[in-house]
Amino acid sequence: MPGIGSGDAAGDIMFNLKTLDYQLTAVTHKFDMNIVEQYLKDIVNYLNFSANIDMDLNIKGNMNDAANINANGKMEINNMHFGKDLHDDYASFEKFSVGIKELDSKNKKYFFDSVMLAHPYFKLERYDYLDNIQRMFGVNSSDIKAAADNPGSFNLIVVIARYLKSFLENS
Repeated sequence: MPGIGSGDAAGDIMFNLKTLDYQLTAVTHKFDMNIVEQYLKDIVNYLNFSANIDMDLNIKGNMNDAANINANGKMEINNMHFGKDLHDDYASFEKFSVGIKELDSKNKKYFFDSVMLAHPYFKLERYDYLDNIQRMFGVNSSDIKAAADNPGSFNLIVVIARYLKSFLENS
């Protein structure tokens, strides 16, 4: 796949325009997730983000019903670093992986064969009047709320968070 990042991605999608049903197969190998950084900049005051993703997922669903999804496969995020700058991580991990045997939200079947987090790291710094998390995301998450409430802009992280919230509420 051409672009500025490393890794590769491939996939197939079938989409029914009348019913809005879809079927997606996605495969990536060490795909650079640097695309996420541009959306993070809308919700944090400063950051350095890096990670790559390996996945092999099969997903079926309907665009009108976020809670109606059927998926299986695996996903692994590797070498995630999130912090103030290249040398100062606030959060990181070596690997986060999920193996999905069956995720059928319509029938409330959730069969994961593995969930693993290797070498997690989190740093909390307390200052006189706030901490590093408030400094990064704004007091009471004000920067996140501002990005989420801006109707004139698209933020992939906000869209994914809303989708996950809808999915979890209806599952």
